[in-house]
Amino acid sequence: MSVIDPSLRFPQCARVLTHDEIRAELIRQVDAKMFTQKALADHLGVAPARVKEVLLGKRRIQQDEMPAVAKWLGLEARGNAPATEVNRSIAMPVSLPSLDALTDMFVSLLEQVDVDPHEGERAEKLARSFPGVLQAALLRQAGWDGDTLSNLAKLPHVGDEDRSLP
Repeated sequence: MSVIDPSLRFPQCARVLTHDEIRAELIRQVDAKMFTQKALADHLGVAPARVKEVLLGKRRIQQDEMPAVAKWLGLEARGNAPATEVNRSIAMPVSLPSLDALTDMFVSLLEQVDVDPHEGERAEKLARSFPGVLQAALLRQAGWDGDTLSNLAKLPHVGDEDRSLP
């Protein structure tokens, strides 16, 4: 059973530039002689040979270098935002732990704050609602309106095998 509607899985994340997009723009700008390989290498604090290896496809741009390279190239990361706001997160589907694993996690957390996790099945209720609450938080953070969020109550919770996604 999928808890997160596949059509909603990625819209909550800002668009992230890929390695191939950054590399293609790097090649274009170097070919256009907009800067030298040495200038970029100096900016990144790497040997010029590393930049040449990226251009030849023998080395990938390292994850920690991508924001600096994107900024150097003037690439936009989100909408019309300047490259200084390059998103450092990666969007990917996530598989949540089982109901039992989530329940165990909430039992442990509640015990740490001296709350009885078994009273009223408190830990299990938290575990069942966690995926929907997490999705709502991500959607709200992405700026989704209240009408859209109110429809999240229709989404299934962990263990609700008989409920299907709207």
